[in-house]
Amino acid sequence: MINSEETWGVLELIRKGKTKKLVKLGREAADILIAELQNPHFVHKQTCINSLVEIAKSDEETFQRLIEELENSKNLKIKAGCAKALGLTGNRRATTALIEELCKNDGSSYQYSDVKIACAEALGMMRDKQAIPYLVKELRNMNRSVGFACIKSLGEIGGLAGAEAIIQRLEEIINISGIWGDLETICKETLSNMAKKNKAVQQFLIYKFENSGNNTVKNVCLQALCHIADPKLAEFYIKNLTGPAGPAVYCAEALGKIKDNRAIPYLLNGLEKEYHGLRRACAEALKKIGDPIAVDYLIKRLTDLHPSVRKACSEALKKIGDPRGLYFERVIYDDAGALKIGMDNTLKIIKEYLDFIADEYPEERTRQIRLGLFLYYRRIFEKESSSRIKMELPELKIRPPVKGPILYTRLKVAT
Repeated sequence: MINSEETWGVLELIRKGKTKKLVKLGREAADILIAELQNPHFVHKQTCINSLVEIAKSDEETFQRLIEELENSKNLKIKAGCAKALGLTGNRRATTALIEELCKNDGSSYQYSDVKIACAEALGMMRDKQAIPYLVKELRNMNRSVGFACIKSLGEIGGLAGAEAIIQRLEEIINISGIWGDLETICKETLSNMAKKNKAVQQFLIYKFENSGNNTVKNVCLQALCHIADPKLAEFYIKNLTGPAGPAVYCAEALGKIKDNRAIPYLLNGLEKEYHGLRRACAEALKKIGDPIAVDYLIKRLTDLHPSVRKACSEALKKIGDPRGLYFERVIYDDAGALKIGMDNTLKIIKEYLDFIADEYPEERTRQIRLGLFLYYRRIFEKESSSRIKMELPELKIRPPVKGPILYTRLKVAT
C-alpha cells in the first residue's frame, strides 16, 4: 500500500506523462493507474495504459489484476482500458477473458460497445486464430463501430475463414440496407492486408470478383487485389485492364506500381479509351514504367480534352526525359508559360485549339470545355473588356468575368 502523499506523487507523474518513472514504481502504482483509466482526458488515460502494459509484461500479479478488472469491474471505461492494455501486452493468456467480454449480451447498450470495440482490437493485436469465430459472430453486432473493429481485427489475424466472413457480411448488409459509412473502404483495406499474407485469400478474392453478382463486392475485391500490387498477379491486372473502365483504372494503377513491361501495349491502348479517368491512370502507369516507346502516344494525348490527362501525359514525358512534349505542355497545359507569349498570341492559340477540338471531337465541344478554357486563361481575360472577348472568341459565349475571390464559384457560361 502507498500513502496519500505517494498517491499524489503518482497522480502528478501521470499528469506529466512520466511513463518510465511510473513503470519503475511497478505494482505499487497499478491500483492508481487502473482507477485513472476512467479519466476522460485521452493523454492522461493513454499514459496509464502504456504504464500498465510495461508493468504487466514483467509482473504476473499486475497482469492477473488487469484480467480481473476486465471481468468484474462495473466501470465500463476501466474495463475498456484494461482490454486495451491486455491487447498491447500480446500475452495470449488473456484471450479467453477478452472473448467472453466481446460476446457478452450486454452489448445492446451504447456505452458497452466501447468495451466490445476494445476487446475486438485487443484480439487483433494478439493475432490469436482462436478468436476468429467469435469475431465473425460479432460482425453482425447492431453497433456498426463494433462490426468495423471486428473486421479490422480479422484483417490483423488473417486467414481465409476471416476473408470469407467479411465478404459474406458485406453482401448481407448490401442486400438489407445498401452500403453505409466507411464499410467499403474498411473492407477493402482489411482484405488487402489479408491478401498480402495469404495466397489463398488472393485466390478467393479473384473468385469473388469473377463470379459475384454484386458490383460493390466485385469492386471491393478488385481494389483489395490491386492495392497489394503483387507482380504474380500481373496477368490478372492485364486481363482486366482491357475490360470495363472502372475496374481497368485500378488495374492500370497496379501495373504502374509493379512496372511490368508486358503491360505497355495495353496501357498505350488505354490512352485512347473514352473514360478520361482510365486515360489518366494509363498515362501515370507509363510514367512509372518509363519506357521511351510511349513518347509518341503521350505527345498525342497532350491535346486531350481533359486537363488531368494532359497533366499526367506531360509529367510522364518529363520522367521519360523526352523534350518533344515541352512546347505542348507550355502552350496548352502551363498557364504561366502561355501568359508569357502575350495576349494576342494566346488568344490565337486558344482559337486554334477550339478549332482542333471541333474537328477532332465535334460531339464533345461541350459547356465544360468552354468553361475550362476560360478558367484556365482567366488572368488574361480579366485584363480585357467583355466586348474584346466576344469579338475575339465568339464561339466561347462567355459572360463577363466576376472580379475578386468569388470568380471560381460564380463564373458561368451563357446558355
